Formats: sequence, C-alpha cells, structure tokens
Amino acid sequence: MTSFPDSGPPSGAGTSLETWTFPPGFGVPGPAGAYAHATSLGSTLYVTGQLPVDPATGQLIDGDITAQTNQVMANLARVLELTSSSLSLVVQARSFLRFEEDFSAYNEAYRAWFPLRLPSRTTVVVSGFAIHDALVEIDLVALREVVTQAEVSPPQPTPRQ
Repeated sequence: MTSFPDSGPPSGAGTSLETWTFPPGFGVPGPAGAYAHATSLGSTLYVTGQLPVDPATGQLIDGDITAQTNQVMANLARVLELTSSSLSLVVQARSFLRFEEDFSAYNEAYRAWFPLRLPSRTTVVVSGFAIHDALVEIDLVALREVVTQAEVSPPQPTPRQ
C-alpha cells in the first residue's frame, strides 16, 4: 500500500487525480477492502467512509453511538489532515446509522465537530455495516487547502448606505 498520493492521469485543464491510502502508523485505520482513504480531483477531496475503528488496534471501539460517532469523526479529521484539508473545509457529509433511535445522540456528537459552520448532510438508516457491531459510518466531501478559507466562509451582510 502507498502512504503518499498516487498521481493519476490528468483529467482536465489544470486538474489532476490523486488517491491516498495510508498503512498502519499514520493514525487512521487501514482499509478493510480494495479502496483508498481519499481521492481528490483538483481541489475537491472525497473521503471514504470511516467506521468507529481504533487506528492503533484496528478493532471496533466499545461504546454507544456517541463514542462511535466521535471515533469516526476523529478518523475523518486525521484523513483530512493527511490530505491537506480540515473539518472547516468539509462541504458535504453522508452519514449512515444502524438504528433510527440513535439519531438524536449521533446528531449532538456530530454537531460538536463543526462549531463554526455545518456542511450539507444526508443521514440514512441502514441494515448493517462491514463490521457487524458498528453503529455509524460517515464519508465526506471537502475542499483542499489550495482553496482559501475566505472562499468557503459564509457571505457577510452588505452594510446599508
């Protein structure tokens, strides 16, 4: 497995395709299948869904939906860091919950990771995950640091004259 970006063929004017797959020791769980942790096209980054797996042990963490959501978000934040992005640059999240009744606690834990600006989000309930006892999985679309923070900040009201 490669721990640094693999450049792919150019995909358009001024853009390139890159993928990242991180081996153990980079602070993210290794892939459980044939996929990359993240892929970018130009300044847009697509982060593969993370499950509540402890990167140090490679095992599902013990805990309720709050603990599992926090582990997933920590894993995602680390992938973003390793790929020149951050949670402040996330534009969309897709969340998958095992149980509908976990939504409120999940939502509270998730919200704490985005103190300034919430990204767009879709949340669905699913029948299961690749790891049997997982309660949540989240994937992200983010911008990379090549885009300035000002470009993703909410517009400010124009003062009246």
